[in-house]
Amino acid sequence: MSVKKFKLLLLAIVGIFALTGCGGKTLTCTMSESESGMEMKGKIVAKFKDDKVTNLKMTMDAKATNDEVKKSWSMMSSLLKSQYSDKKADGVKVTSKVDDKKYTFNFSVEIDIKKASKDALKEYGIDSLDAEKSGYDDAKKSLEESGFKCK
Repeated sequence: MSVKKFKLLLLAIVGIFALTGCGGKTLTCTMSESESGMEMKGKIVAKFKDDKVTNLKMTMDAKATNDEVKKSWSMMSSLLKSQYSDKKADGVKVTSKVDDKKYTFNFSVEIDIKKASKDALKEYGIDSLDAEKSGYDDAKKSLEESGFKCK
């Protein structure tokens, strides 16, 4: 999965959760994918209260699995570092780590919906939280149709 494709998937996932809600529930979804010399594992945990999502945590772990990708790892890791820099502001915490020796990249974003500023929500594609709502089951179904396994 390319960095651009992952970023679009991340925005779509955040958007799905931004429009969902259920009282006092937690939804955990995982996905594993291997493509073009990269192995990727993603996890999303969404907490709901009073029919609204309150917190999101998304993590992604990627590892180069073939020599071709490893040869271009330096360029790829520079790109990843520039696109996913650490941040802690406006109710959003982003952490990332690149290990050039093990050819791995770890990324995490946590969003506290109530604390996040409108600009921070917009940056992650979830600035229209109150525009529409669908249920917990709809979110689970949509993510499972996208290849996630949810519990």
